Amino acid sequence: EPPAVAESFRVHCHRVGDVLLAIGEDALPRRRFLLDVAAVVSGLAAADERPLVFEWPQPGAAADAHERAFRAFFLRQMERCTRALLAGARPATLLGHALPEEDGPLGSHFYLTGRALDGPGKKRLWQNLCQWMGQA
Repeated sequence: EPPAVAESFRVHCHRVGDVLLAIGEDALPRRRFLLDVAAVVSGLAAADERPLVFEWPQPGAAADAHERAFRAFFLRQMERCTRALLAGARPATLLGHALPEEDGPLGSHFYLTGRALDGPGKKRLWQNLCQWMGQA
C-alpha cells in the first residue's frame, strides 16, 4: 500500500494584543472582519503586521501528524495569549473539536464560522462574544 499523501493546507494566525486569531482557508475572505473582531476582544490592540502561517505538509513529518503538529504550533503561540478565536473549519477540527454550525464558545476558545453576517447575525455574534469574554 502506498504511503498516505498529506492534504496541503494553511492556517493563518494573527496575534492581536493578547488574542490569537487562527483563520482557516475557508474564512480568509473575511479576514478584515475577523481581525476587527479580534481587536475588539483584545481591547482594541493592533494586530501583528504579518500573520504566522502554519503550512502543511511539513518536511519530514508523517502525513497523518497534521493535528499533533498544529496543536504544538497553536500551544506555542498561546504562551503569549490569553484568548483564542478560531475562524473557519480547519483550526477547530485540528484542535479536536466537532465543527459547530454557528459562532460561539468552543471549549475555552471562541469559534467564528467566517461566513458573512447580516445585521441580526452580527448582533448575535457580539452578544455571544460579550458573554464569552465575561466568562473567559
